[in-house]
Amino acid sequence: MSAEHSSTSKGIVIVGAGLAGWHVIDAIRAKDKDIAITLVTTDSADRYHKPMLTMAISQNKRASDLVRATGSDAAKNANVNLLANTQVSDIDSASQQLHLISATRSDPANVDYATIGYDKLVLAMGAHPIFPQSLPEDLVWHVNHIERFGQLQEKLATGSQHVAIV
Repeated sequence: MSAEHSSTSKGIVIVGAGLAGWHVIDAIRAKDKDIAITLVTTDSADRYHKPMLTMAISQNKRASDLVRATGSDAAKNANVNLLANTQVSDIDSASQQLHLISATRSDPANVDYATIGYDKLVLAMGAHPIFPQSLPEDLVWHVNHIERFGQLQEKLATGSQHVAIV
């Protein structure tokens, strides 16, 4: 996992590849086609319209039906350096560096941290739903992300289910 930057400019680093992260990229590219942009995300960075998750099951859509572009294709088209499946473990604002680890690492105890620098940093990580402590974790599904939506579909396909939607 490495990021190449020119020696004079480290460019813009965006953390989060949801709707906000991709809209920031679109806005930057509308003004500047050449500035270095690195997108760091814990997932694949696929582009999809998140509000569609709320209607997809009733419309018999699968997670793959919602993806408008894969993360790698979208990054290539926008001239973005994509660091997919990568977590930010620390932000050092004094040195303008992010410490990164691979989200798919095999040995969490033995990990080499990568660092990348930035001139500008955008945190577009979205919301994290609160989990009610009184409910058993294995029975509660937060469908706030396309991967989680796909997992819910798989679970519902295993047979008849009683579902309450809140």
